[in-house]
Amino acid sequence: MNHLNWSEDLTLGLDTLDNQHKELFSIANDLLSAIDRAEGETVLKEVFDRLKNYTESHFKEEEAYMGSIDFPGLDDHAEEHALLLMRVNTLWRLILSDENISPKGVALFISDWISAHIMDSDGQIATYAQSLK
Repeated sequence: MNHLNWSEDLTLGLDTLDNQHKELFSIANDLLSAIDRAEGETVLKEVFDRLKNYTESHFKEEEAYMGSIDFPGLDDHAEEHALLLMRVNTLWRLILSDENISPKGVALFISDWISAHIMDSDGQIATYAQSLK
């Protein structure tokens, strides 16, 4: 399974957010590695829980930053965060209830939303922040 690779294209130029995004990549890659190794359900639950918790924390900090610079897209961005968290929490509930879900499907979902969200939505924050200088 393909792992997430950090590249300069993903760098926003906002150190705090960039470092948090790198940590999200790291945790997501831990999850992808666990899936690749077909590790037990307990390990997958632990890693997915770390990803879920870190994502929730990161989104709060990112929204606070957007508020501090009066980012005009804050409401739409926060709605996108809420939708992503709803999807992640739905997957979490399925995992906890021992539903038969595809580990590869989970991995693809995680990979796609992390990369797309950073490049598109978070890129808009960086563009706006740079315009303030």
